[in-house]
Amino acid sequence: MKRIHWLSIGTLIVAGSMAPLLVGCANTGEDRYTQGSKESPRLVEKKFRFKGTVLYHRDSRDYAILSDSGDEYYPTNLQSVYRKSGLRVQVYGESRGYAHGGRMRAIEIYDITALSPH
Repeated sequence: MKRIHWLSIGTLIVAGSMAPLLVGCANTGEDRYTQGSKESPRLVEKKFRFKGTVLYHRDSRDYAILSDSGDEYYPTNLQSVYRKSGLRVQVYGESRGYAHGGRMRAIEIYDITALSPH
Protein backbone atom coordinates (compact mmCIF):
# COMPACT_ATOMS: atom_id res chain seq x y z
CA MET A 1 0.00 0.00 0.00
CA LYS A 2 2.77 2.40 0.91
CA ARG A 3 4.40 1.95 -2.48
CA ILE A 4 1.20 2.86 -4.37
CA HIS A 5 0.69 5.90 -2.16
CA TRP A 6 4.17 7.27 -2.98
CA LEU A 7 3.71 6.49 -6.67
CA SER A 8 0.48 8.51 -6.83
CA ILE A 9 2.13 11.44 -5.00
CA GLY A 10 5.06 11.27 -7.42
CA THR A 11 2.64 11.28 -10.34
CA LEU A 12 0.91 14.37 -8.96
CA ILE A 13 4.23 16.15 -8.50
CA VAL A 14 5.33 15.35 -12.07
CA ALA A 15 1.92 16.31 -13.48
CA GLY A 16 1.89 19.52 -11.44
CA SER A 17 5.31 20.50 -12.68
CA MET A 18 4.27 19.90 -16.31
CA ALA A 19 1.12 22.08 -16.07
CA PRO A 20 2.97 25.41 -16.63
CA LEU A 21 4.62 23.92 -19.69
CA LEU A 22 1.29 22.86 -21.13
CA VAL A 23 -0.28 26.24 -20.43
CA GLY A 24 2.75 27.96 -21.97
CA CYS A 25 2.35 25.94 -25.15
CA ALA A 26 -1.28 26.97 -25.47
CA ASN A 27 -0.29 30.66 -25.73
CA THR A 28 0.86 30.82 -29.33
CA GLY A 29 2.25 33.98 -30.87
CA GLU A 30 2.69 36.27 -27.86
CA ASP A 31 5.60 37.97 -29.64
CA ARG A 32 3.52 38.89 -32.63
CA TYR A 33 1.21 41.02 -30.48
CA THR A 34 3.95 43.22 -29.00
CA GLN A 35 7.26 43.84 -30.66
CA GLY A 36 10.39 45.42 -29.29
CA SER A 37 11.75 45.24 -25.79
CA LYS A 38 9.81 45.59 -22.54
CA GLU A 39 11.26 49.10 -22.13
CA SER A 40 9.94 50.24 -25.52
CA PRO A 41 6.98 48.09 -26.62
CA ARG A 42 5.68 48.68 -30.10
CA LEU A 43 2.27 48.59 -31.69
CA VAL A 44 0.13 45.61 -32.31
CA GLU A 45 0.59 44.76 -35.95
CA LYS A 46 -2.49 46.01 -37.71
CA LYS A 47 -3.52 46.29 -41.33
CA PHE A 48 -4.49 49.66 -42.76
CA ARG A 49 -6.32 50.83 -45.87
CA PHE A 50 -6.55 54.58 -46.37
CA LYS A 51 -6.29 57.46 -48.82
CA GLY A 52 -3.77 60.20 -48.26
CA THR A 53 -1.11 62.56 -49.59
CA VAL A 54 2.62 61.89 -49.91
CA LEU A 55 4.74 64.44 -48.02
CA TYR A 56 8.48 65.09 -48.06
CA HIS A 57 10.12 66.12 -44.78
CA ARG A 58 13.22 68.19 -45.54
CA ASP A 59 14.55 68.06 -41.98
CA SER A 60 14.68 64.25 -41.87
CA ARG A 61 14.98 63.78 -45.67
CA ASP A 62 12.30 61.14 -45.89
CA TYR A 63 8.76 60.66 -47.06
CA ALA A 64 5.56 60.26 -45.08
CA ILE A 65 1.93 59.77 -46.01
CA LEU A 66 -0.68 61.99 -44.38
CA SER A 67 -4.03 60.18 -44.36
CA ASP A 68 -7.32 61.99 -44.96
CA SER A 69 -8.16 61.34 -41.28
CA GLY A 70 -5.05 63.28 -40.18
CA ASP A 71 -2.78 60.37 -39.17
CA GLU A 72 0.79 60.42 -40.44
CA TYR A 73 2.49 57.20 -41.57
CA TYR A 74 6.13 56.46 -42.33
CA PRO A 75 6.29 54.02 -45.27
CA THR A 76 9.19 51.59 -44.89
CA ASN A 77 9.12 50.55 -48.53
CA LEU A 78 7.77 53.46 -50.60
CA GLN A 79 8.73 52.94 -54.25
CA SER A 80 10.53 55.75 -56.05
CA VAL A 81 7.60 56.16 -58.47
CA TYR A 82 5.46 57.38 -55.54
CA ARG A 83 8.10 59.65 -53.95
CA LYS A 84 6.47 62.87 -55.11
CA SER A 85 5.34 65.43 -52.56
CA GLY A 86 1.64 66.20 -52.98
CA LEU A 87 0.78 62.95 -54.76
CA ARG A 88 -2.61 61.54 -53.72
CA VAL A 89 -2.46 57.78 -53.07
CA GLN A 90 -4.53 54.90 -51.76
CA VAL A 91 -2.51 52.61 -49.48
CA TYR A 92 -2.98 49.11 -48.12
CA GLY A 93 -0.34 48.02 -45.62
CA GLU A 94 0.54 46.68 -42.19
CA SER A 95 1.84 48.50 -39.12
CA ARG A 96 5.48 47.90 -38.22
CA GLY A 97 5.60 49.87 -34.96
CA TYR A 98 6.50 53.52 -34.43
CA ALA A 99 8.95 55.72 -36.30
CA HIS A 100 10.62 59.08 -35.62
CA GLY A 101 10.43 58.93 -31.84
CA GLY A 102 6.83 57.73 -31.78
CA ARG A 103 5.29 60.62 -33.68
CA MET A 104 4.14 58.45 -36.60
CA ARG A 105 3.46 54.80 -37.35
CA ALA A 106 5.81 52.87 -39.57
CA ILE A 107 3.87 50.99 -42.22
CA GLU A 108 4.95 48.34 -44.70
CA ILE A 109 3.06 48.94 -47.94
CA TYR A 110 1.48 45.91 -49.62
CA ASP A 111 -0.38 47.83 -52.31
CA ILE A 112 -0.33 51.49 -53.34
CA THR A 113 -2.20 53.27 -56.12
CA ALA A 114 -1.80 56.85 -57.35
CA LEU A 115 -5.14 58.66 -57.34
CA SER A 116 -4.11 61.78 -59.25
CA PRO A 117 -1.36 62.40 -61.77
CA HIS A 118 1.49 64.61 -60.57
